[in-house]
Amino acid sequence: MFNFFRKKKVENIFHRFVKVPFEPEIDLFERTDYDPMFYRHVKVDDQDINPKLVKWFEDLGIKFYWFEAFYTPPYGGKIPIHTDTPEICDVVKLNWTYGAPGSKLLWWEPKNEKYVDSFQTEFGAPYLTIKEKHARKLFEAEVKKPSLVNIGMFHSTYNPTEEGRWTLSLPLMKEDGSRLLWNEAIDILGEHFDEEQY
Repeated sequence: MFNFFRKKKVENIFHRFVKVPFEPEIDLFERTDYDPMFYRHVKVDDQDINPKLVKWFEDLGIKFYWFEAFYTPPYGGKIPIHTDTPEICDVVKLNWTYGAPGSKLLWWEPKNEKYVDSFQTEFGAPYLTIKEKHARKLFEAEVKKPSLVNIGMFHSTYNPTEEGRWTLSLPLMKEDGSRLLWNEAIDILGEHFDEEQY
């Protein structure tokens, strides 16, 4: 676990662009189970993902046990600050974002731990959240390419554009079913990082 409260200089332990030779080949805008003016979290059927993409990651020793997607509405829409985990940690996902160029993924730290709340997703997964007024922004990135993202830390989305924003999110796992951690993902995917980085 990272101790934000002792950290003076912010190191980029949040985001990396990754060169992936295959696209997921999915059009999330074809979904009918969302309102384009409200944020949404949905499960994605594994049969909807390009098997060549899955095989490429498996050859690197990375497994997928589920797929999901997140929608951020336009005109200043946000997915509120949250972790994807029941505690602050450094587990990772690989994200593809579609639509809304200029929209951002942002990472935060709590100004005080007393403001952190615990909730469950509509699928029963526990997570942490905090109101923006009680958080301090650490880092932001436009996810315009396939991106390794640290989702065990507080993060949110912001979409100031006139377009909706879908993000396909693939939790990176090990063979034994445990979550891949940031430093482990750096070791595995480092040679596939894009030349462009924040």
